[in-house]
Amino acid sequence: MVSCGSASRKADEGFQFLEQKKEISALDAFNEALRDDPDHPRALLGISILMSRNELTRPIALRNLRNAMPGLSREKDKNLACELTADVMIAEKQEEAALIFLQEKIGKKECNSEKLLFYLTDLLRKSGQSKNAEEILKKNVRPAMKKIGILHALILAKDLYLYPGAVPILENMKLYDLSQNTEANRKKIFLNMLVYYKSGNIPKAQEGARLLEKIHPEEKAAYEKMLKNMQYRALTFTWPEFTWEEL
Repeated sequence: MVSCGSASRKADEGFQFLEQKKEISALDAFNEALRDDPDHPRALLGISILMSRNELTRPIALRNLRNAMPGLSREKDKNLACELTADVMIAEKQEEAALIFLQEKIGKKECNSEKLLFYLTDLLRKSGQSKNAEEILKKNVRPAMKKIGILHALILAKDLYLYPGAVPILENMKLYDLSQNTEANRKKIFLNMLVYYKSGNIPKAQEGARLLEKIHPEEKAAYEKMLKNMQYRALTFTWPEFTWEEL
């Protein structure tokens, strides 16, 4: 009991060091926790975060994550372990295994986060299951709109603009409120503009750019440039990427 409590305290310290970007201190804390309890779930999760960043230690991270998952009790830790497992599998070119893993974990509701849904949708599309990917998008987009996350991640991801369901979903939903000049609100308008832009509906995309200019006047020059680019690209049929971070 004493060693278990000590391991938990040291694992917590390790995560605090991670938040402070003190990786060496975090590694020391996780190793100390594992010396006290070699199977401590949070310590295994923590050390896996560090190991996943190095190509040579990724297989060890994957093994540690598998051992850690059954013992994790916090939802945040479970989602992090699932996300990290998918990250490592994809980095290791194990996309088929990652797809099976995500289908199982999400299907059993053992893990559920925006990032995992994005991974699952993307892997389904790459494996030729675009219809299944689109159904996941449609199913999860409405409850996610309050915080923009899933839709923002899915639509802005490379090639996911091509889902035929994206435009009608956007048209049937209230995406923004001009009375609220918040980052989330601006992202919603930008997303709306971007999907129309990618689908070739330039007038609708321009409406979004003008709305952004209205509630974000300090960036007027950027939006004016964007409008001109849209007009030019509509004539030349070129569709380069825009991202929120560019604005």
